[in-house]
Amino acid sequence: ELTVAPGLLEGKLYAFRLEVAANPDRTPDPNTWAISFADQGSVPFEGYKLWAFTSMTITASHTAQSWSDSDRTSNDVVLQFRPTNAVDNGGVLVVAAPYGFRIPVVCGEGTGG
Repeated sequence: ELTVAPGLLEGKLYAFRLEVAANPDRTPDPNTWAISFADQGSVPFEGYKLWAFTSMTITASHTAQSWSDSDRTSNDVVLQFRPTNAVDNGGVLVVAAPYGFRIPVVCGEGTGG
């Protein structure tokens, strides 16, 4: 809530900053915002895009199930994504898989078009 006194003047450009306490985990769809004041409202307008990964896909070489701990089924999994923004070299990419999947500490990397 923002109090504006003595009101808003016709044709004048206003700017203000507000703190968003927490962003959602992904850009909402639809991602529209609106402003209202004294029973007047704006047409919904497009919000900002969150820094995130888009075009996410995951593909497994096969979907065979392991039957025992001693006879684990190995699988090559390809993760593809597009970062919304450039990320400087030296960052750490963390992949979290559901319970039961085991990922080696050292993994390979590659880039695609």
